Amino acid sequence: MAIMLLTRRIWWTIVVSCIIDIWCVTNILYYIFFNMFFTWDVLALAGNMDGFWNSLLPYLDMKIWIYPLITLLYVILVSIVHVSTRHNNWFLTVVILCIVGIGDIGMNSYRYQTWYSATSSEACAWESLNEESMLSWYMPLGLYRLHGLFTDNWSIHYVKAQSISSYFVASLIDYARKYIRQKPHLTDKDIIQISQYVNTSPRKCSPHYNLVFVLVESLESWPLLDTIEGNIITPNMNRFIMESNTLYCPYIKSQIKKGGSGDGQMIVNTGLLPILEGAACTSYGNNVFPNYAHYYPNSAIINPTPNAWNQSHVTYSYGYKQLVESNRLHDIDVIYKLDSLLNDSIYQLSPSCVLAITMDSHSPFVRPGGTMLSFTEDVPTSIAFYLDCINYVDSCLGDVFATLNKDNTILVITGDHIIFKDFMLAEFATSISRMNLCIKEEKNYCPLLIYSPSFTSSTLINDTCYQMDIYPTIMHLIGCEDYYWKGFGVNLLDSVARHNRPITEQEAYRLSDLMIRSNYFQTYLK
Repeated sequence: MAIMLLTRRIWWTIVVSCIIDIWCVTNILYYIFFNMFFTWDVLALAGNMDGFWNSLLPYLDMKIWIYPLITLLYVILVSIVHVSTRHNNWFLTVVILCIVGIGDIGMNSYRYQTWYSATSSEACAWESLNEESMLSWYMPLGLYRLHGLFTDNWSIHYVKAQSISSYFVASLIDYARKYIRQKPHLTDKDIIQISQYVNTSPRKCSPHYNLVFVLVESLESWPLLDTIEGNIITPNMNRFIMESNTLYCPYIKSQIKKGGSGDGQMIVNTGLLPILEGAACTSYGNNVFPNYAHYYPNSAIINPTPNAWNQSHVTYSYGYKQLVESNRLHDIDVIYKLDSLLNDSIYQLSPSCVLAITMDSHSPFVRPGGTMLSFTEDVPTSIAFYLDCINYVDSCLGDVFATLNKDNTILVITGDHIIFKDFMLAEFATSISRMNLCIKEEKNYCPLLIYSPSFTSSTLINDTCYQMDIYPTIMHLIGCEDYYWKGFGVNLLDSVARHNRPITEQEAYRLSDLMIRSNYFQTYLK
C-alpha cells in the first residue's frame, strides 16, 4: 500500500502483493503441517519433502487462500476504478485496508471462538486465557510482541503467537546471527564433560546377534495393550510384548526438534540429540557419526522415501553400507523388502543390521485400502484415522514376528516421534476420559519394544525414559559396550543408571549441538 501512495505505478503493488501472498500461504501451510513457521532453516529442508506430498496435500483448505483472494479483489478494484490520480490512490488504499482489517479481525475472532469452544468444552479452565493469550488472539499480526525485540529468545515468542509477518523479520535476524556466528569451539570444560561418555580405549567387537530395527512413523504408546471402543488396535505388538524374551518401555520421551523424523532416526542411531536450530541430517549430513551399524559386515536402511531427510547421505554417515532405494512404498512393501533382505544369502552368512522405516502412519492418517476399524461419531476424526493407520502398521509387523529368527536376532520397534502434541490432548480431553485411554498425565510417549534371545523373562519398565537411551541399550545387547561412543543416555536394563542419570537432558542437547556442529567424531571414526 505504501508503494501505491508514493507512486502511480500501481501495477507494481500487484507484483509485491503476489510475492507476499506466496510467503504467507507457505507459512500457513507449514504451520498446518508441522506446527512451526518457515525460517531459513526450514526453507533449506524443503527438498526433503520428496515423497511426503501425498500425505500433505489433504491438508489444503480454502481458508488458507484468504491472502491471494484479497489480492485478486485488489486487482479487480484496480481494473474497475482505473486509478489515474493520487486522490483515487488514497481512496483505493482506504478500501483495501478496510477489507484487510475486517478480514483480519474476523479471522482472529473465528480463531478465538474455535479455541474457546474447544477448551471450554474440554473442561479447560477459563483462567488459562490470560492477558497475553488474549492479545495473541486479537492483535493483528502479533504486533504486540514487538516489545520482545530487545529480549532473549524473542523469535520463539513470535512462533507461539502465530504471527506471520512479524516472524519473517525475526527469521531474518536469527539467520543473520547464525551467519556471523563463529564455528563452535569446545571449551576445556566441555571436553571434560564429553570425555565421561567416551571410551578412551575402544576395541573392535563382533556383534553377538543380528539386529533388526523398525522405526515406525508417529507410533505412540497409548494404542498398545488397550481395547478402544471394542477395537484391539495392535494385536500383533500386544502378543509380542507378552513374550518371555521382550522388554517393553511405554514411556519413551520424544526428543526431536525441528528435524522431525530425521532427528528421530539420528537419535536412535547415534545416541546424540538434535542440534538446537535446523536439522542435523541436512545441515551436517556429511559429518562422521557414531553408530552400531559400523560393527556389522552387512547393513542397510529400507526407506519408502529415500530422498527425504537427506537419506542418500546420512545412510552412509551413520555407518550403513546400503540404502534400499525405491519409489514410495506402503509399509507392507517395506516389510516385504526387509524379509527378502534378511533371507538373502549374503546377509545370512555374517552378522547383519537392517533399519526399516515405515510411513503409512504419517499424518493425515490415510490407511491403504480404506478404513477397517469403526468408532462412534463423537471420537475425534484425527484419533479414529490415526488408530486405523496404526492398526494397519501392526498388521504389517505381524509378518516380521512370524518370520523372525528368534535364536540369533534382536528386534527393536519404536516410534520416531509423537504426533499428538500436549495442546491437542487438551482439546481431546473429554474424548480421552470417555474412552479411558491410558495417556499418562496427559502427555504422549513413544513405546519401545525389544526382543532379544538373551532375555530370560519379560521386562516392563514403567519409568519415564528417553530416546537417547535406546542407543546405549542396543550397544549393551549386541555386546559392543566398548565402542568409542557411549551416548548421553543410559542402558535401560540398568535400573540404578535410570534413576541416577549423570547428565540433564538440556545439557545433553547443548553438548550434542556442539559435537555435531564441530564434527567431533571425524578424528576418531573416519
